[in-house]
Amino acid sequence: RRRLRLAEFFEDADPLRRGTIADATFVQALRRTVATRLDERAGAAVAAKYAAGPGVVDWRAFVRAVALLGEDVAGANLAATSTHRFTPRAVPGAGSVLATIRAKVAARRVVLVPTFQDFDPRRNGHVTNDQYERVLGQFGLLPEARPELDLLL
Repeated sequence: RRRLRLAEFFEDADPLRRGTIADATFVQALRRTVATRLDERAGAAVAAKYAAGPGVVDWRAFVRAVALLGEDVAGANLAATSTHRFTPRAVPGAGSVLATIRAKVAARRVVLVPTFQDFDPRRNGHVTNDQYERVLGQFGLLPEARPELDLLL
């Protein structure tokens, strides 16, 4: 099942990863994500609701609000891509999955960084979940069970 990763639309417009973008840019990114037409008034109203200052929108607050709404309505986890650093202690079971991947990388002497950099033209250390999965698959490092991969995403 594919999910809409709302944060990705806004991250492209926020190269410094500050969490804020111009309100016009926010409305343009919002229009790309919405299947229905979004008129000027509706876009301006959403931008005003999540304003972080004059002419600036806090897109991360918008993504969090949509994720919470999705969880309330559907009961599913629709959380957007996290902006926090991953720690194995934060997700039970992820440490053993990472240890397995590290052992395979060390045994095969695989160099992953250049391949990840191919997907990261701005060199800011961010790739999408699909790109992450593709690189692991390319080198045969994908966990055997889907739930183990989901721990890392």
